[in-house]
Amino acid sequence: NINFQIMYEEFKNKKSDMIVASVPYNVNIPYAILETKKDLILRLSEKPKINYQTNAGIYLFRSEYLNKLKKNHFFNATDLFEILIKESRKINIFPILGYWKDIGSHKDLTQAEIDIKQISF
Repeated sequence: NINFQIMYEEFKNKKSDMIVASVPYNVNIPYAILETKKDLILRLSEKPKINYQTNAGIYLFRSEYLNKLKKNHFFNATDLFEILIKESRKINIFPILGYWKDIGSHKDLTQAEIDIKQISF
């Protein structure tokens, strides 16, 4: 239930070259993590909780970057990320605060079809 109007306004207001919808992904590590250099412990983090922003697979980018796509050549969206990062272009995130579901497997797609019937837009 992403608001594409707000995403587009963020894209324009931040003068982004590309904006990527993101979702939080939290990792709870059940052990102490050692930061080391060779065989020396520099720091210890007891059972850290690491928060990441992950790629939700929804993008806006300037139309001029369409020329980076090669005709009849497979190209992932993440390939465009890499090109723009190397060119020091401005890539922002747009955090999705509502519902988002990866539908990369049949099981997840089936669950999303069930979920979507219960979401009010």
